Amino acid sequence: MASPAGLGVDIFFGFLLLCFQIEGAESSRHTSLGLAVLNGHQEHGKYEMFHHLKPRGETTQIMKSLVGGKARAVWRGRIRIERDGIGTAAESLNRVVLLDEGSRCVAIPTLEIIPDDVVKANHGAMIRDLDIEPLFFLMSRGMDELEARKMLMKAYADDVISPIGDENLRERVFKKIFSMAPKKKKKLKRHHMFKGGEHA
Repeated sequence: MASPAGLGVDIFFGFLLLCFQIEGAESSRHTSLGLAVLNGHQEHGKYEMFHHLKPRGETTQIMKSLVGGKARAVWRGRIRIERDGIGTAAESLNRVVLLDEGSRCVAIPTLEIIPDDVVKANHGAMIRDLDIEPLFFLMSRGMDELEARKMLMKAYADDVISPIGDENLRERVFKKIFSMAPKKKKKLKRHHMFKGGEHA
């Protein structure tokens, strides 16, 4: 995962620690894209840190997770901008989709900013279930429910997987994702973490 860009695709369970100290030339750009695909009783933990020491650097940190069964995903992303890192642009985002009632996750994006003069500094986390509304839309257009679920799962992960240059690896990751799709139709309802009604 070398400079100027990094790409991580995690389809295993365990713990992963990544620390990057950005001290090269000014105006360097670093991108980290990660995907965790978990099912059964798997657990995956990832701690990722970017440390800006020079001016006008740019970091984009995006981690996505598809969590099914009783699996659990933990992610902590940290970007620290030191005093000399003026003009830096940093973004740390975590996106999680919980596929089953027993799925769990913890997401902690963190920014530590010393200088006042930065271009951008954003961080956030979004945890949700697989959206019911797009499912209904696709099904209303004649698509089978199971195929519609696969399409939404693929669309969710595509922006992380598409930059992978190895076509065989891309296919393996999508195969893993599709294997998590339900084998039979499910009652369409929201995950218990999220408010909203059920649909029969």
